[in-house]
Amino acid sequence: MKESYKGLLWAGIILLCLLFLFFSAALFSPHDASMGEYGTYPYGIGMTAGYSDGDSIWAHAFGGDSVERAYSVLETYDGNYLVAGSIQSGITYPYAILVSADGDCLDGIQLNREGYCQGVVETSDGYVLSGTYGKITPAPGYQFFAAKIDRNLDSVWFKTYGGDTTEYNYGIVNAYATPDSGITSTGFVLFGSTRSFGTGIPTKNNMWMLFIDNDGDSVRQRVIPYTGNYNEYSKVAKPICRNEPSSGYVCVFAYSPTTNRQARCLATTVYGDSLWGRDFGKLASSYVEGFYSVVQSRDGGFAMAGMCEAPAGQPYSRAIYFGRVSPSGDSILTTYYEGDGSNKDVASIVETPDNNFIIGGWIDSERPWIDADFFLLKVDSTGDSLWMHVWGSTLANQEEFAYDNIITSRGDYVIVGITRGYGANPGTENIWVLKVKGED
Repeated sequence: MKESYKGLLWAGIILLCLLFLFFSAALFSPHDASMGEYGTYPYGIGMTAGYSDGDSIWAHAFGGDSVERAYSVLETYDGNYLVAGSIQSGITYPYAILVSADGDCLDGIQLNREGYCQGVVETSDGYVLSGTYGKITPAPGYQFFAAKIDRNLDSVWFKTYGGDTTEYNYGIVNAYATPDSGITSTGFVLFGSTRSFGTGIPTKNNMWMLFIDNDGDSVRQRVIPYTGNYNEYSKVAKPICRNEPSSGYVCVFAYSPTTNRQARCLATTVYGDSLWGRDFGKLASSYVEGFYSVVQSRDGGFAMAGMCEAPAGQPYSRAIYFGRVSPSGDSILTTYYEGDGSNKDVASIVETPDNNFIIGGWIDSERPWIDADFFLLKVDSTGDSLWMHVWGSTLANQEEFAYDNIITSRGDYVIVGITRGYGANPGTENIWVLKVKGED
């Protein structure tokens, strides 16, 4: 009889151990930061929240003990997502992971050069990453880099570009052959700022455009002097390009601020020759405005998104800023989404199939005692807000910062950035990828 009780006791102990192991794996898996308790958090900031689209599909954190950040995302030819950023454990290295459409991590690559990725484009046989390359010798500073990886995420080449001071890269776009403009081969255009070339160096920034060929060799460059006050807000936004048969390759990008602390949108040829430029804003020195992302709309014009920082005494500190221009740069509209005093920072803007726009970024203090969260704001072509949704950890001091968002071939939205609330070690920065349902 005693032996029978002993057998049951041991069976119970073994069952409890198995249950503990099962639930521990479920709770502490570093790749399972799915929606959990926080779910979709629709939250209006003086706007109409809706549920026709914008519901979360999945969210996953990727990382471990190292600090891992995502700054750019690209949908690949086979429907996966290449997420580019950095990994840091003492030294910061460029880093990219391949995530499936279902949110599983398929592969990754760390480039053993100091720096971080800021942009990524796809080629016929792989991908090219761009970013800022760590310290250079002998002068302290940074440079552009471009790195080719194949479809297996194996390194092909890594090259750096710059002078003796400081260059910051903000993006990369594909360039196509346009013989009429003198571009006879395909390649890439890198955009950013420089304190090595142009006027006012080394204390002032200038805009820098660098054309490289498919092997990463520099073909030509163009320096465009800033007309602004060169403060900490001066930076080049994520650029876009289009191929104009009549005038060669045209680059359109935005930056902030001008002398009047306004936002500017600028179109140039591939040589950097200005086609048109427009300033936008309140024309008040107490405001600081800037466009951080631009997209070409289906009507041939452009839509820009950024922020407006207001002076003390205003009901908000940093508002979302949205503007549209015609193909020739004439202003169509500018509008602000102010909210209730929370800080907002824009990462990217995309156009939806129904000719609306999705603006993504992070928002601070929108919920009591909660820090920064991801947000998506949907607006129509007239600037009217349709809905705004917010996602993030419900714990204090565990923020989520979004740095890029895209619309997929299926019409869904993918947002990437960092999380301190999810992942292997809450409180440590890990990559966070959120997939959101688009329109049916």
